[in-house]
Amino acid sequence: MNSKILGVVAGLALLGQVSQASAAMVNITYTGTVADGSYDQGVFGGNIVGANFTATFKFDTSISGAFNSFNSAGSYIVGGSAFGGPAPGLSAALTINGITQSFTPSYDSQIYAANDGTNSTQEHIAGNDFNQNFIEASITNHGTLLPGTIDVPFSYIVQPGDSMQGDFHLTTLGLYSAQGSLNLTSVTETVDGVSAVPEPSTWAMMIIGFYGLGWMAYKRKNSAVITA
Repeated sequence: MNSKILGVVAGLALLGQVSQASAAMVNITYTGTVADGSYDQGVFGGNIVGANFTATFKFDTSISGAFNSFNSAGSYIVGGSAFGGPAPGLSAALTINGITQSFTPSYDSQIYAANDGTNSTQEHIAGNDFNQNFIEASITNHGTLLPGTIDVPFSYIVQPGDSMQGDFHLTTLGLYSAQGSLNLTSVTETVDGVSAVPEPSTWAMMIIGFYGLGWMAYKRKNSAVITA
């Protein structure tokens, strides 16, 4: 293999070694029924006790938030203006009686998962405007049936003995217009991959790779002139 080919191969190899970082858009859906004690001032069309609900959250796991941790036992990202850091939550919505109310969780945004080999938990929180609009849902399995990571697809139906927490309140003109508790029956998580983006620390390697290719082109041009 001559030096020209070696130079081109070396340049391409450097480009191929550039590491990439990708983000994941995590979509969470909880289903169940609205518990006793809840009320609605017309936001969802009237009586909501016993009605089916769907609560959805969307998070961008590339946003590190104010607090974050990733280890073998669990992971979480917490952010929003309440914590002095960016909010990983992109949207949250609650649908009851076919009516959907949604908001952007800029004030309080949390995505949490844990599995310590004894208990496993998935928890998601969204709040905006000092939590005037707020949705929280969490399930703890007293076993290892829930994943301990925040960005892996799964589907889970609540088991007997599980611990659950589901709450919401929505406001209109500063007054509570819908508020209550949620009986959770299932949670599903899907993950949408995002095109990989080179990390800043790898740009130097890319520049070297391009330089190698350019240098070989320059040498080839000069060699052709001398030969002629």
